[in-house]
Amino acid sequence: MQILIEKVQAYNRFRCKDAFKVLLVSPPPVSEAISDSWLGDSFGYENAVKVSNELADWYKSLADMYDCEYLDAAEYVKASKADGVHLDAEEQRKLGAVIAECIKRR
Repeated sequence: MQILIEKVQAYNRFRCKDAFKVLLVSPPPVSEAISDSWLGDSFGYENAVKVSNELADWYKSLADMYDCEYLDAAEYVKASKADGVHLDAEEQRKLGAVIAECIKRR
């Protein structure tokens, strides 16, 4: 994520004359439902749950370090019970509304 932020901000600075601000959105943590989903083996489910619970702090640190706007999606949405990783349609709508409101406030 740090490399991506650096690339986006460099493009913004040198090609767009700092015309936009980056909004870094930390995803909601992976839920225990991943252990029973088709994604469990692919993601190494025990580690995925642990690491995903640390992402908000890491993303917040990156946002502060690179002067980005920050949003912790876990404050508004949760991963679906279907696979423990993705958002269902209703959670996607809620997150979209939160992001839209965040952008309007800036």
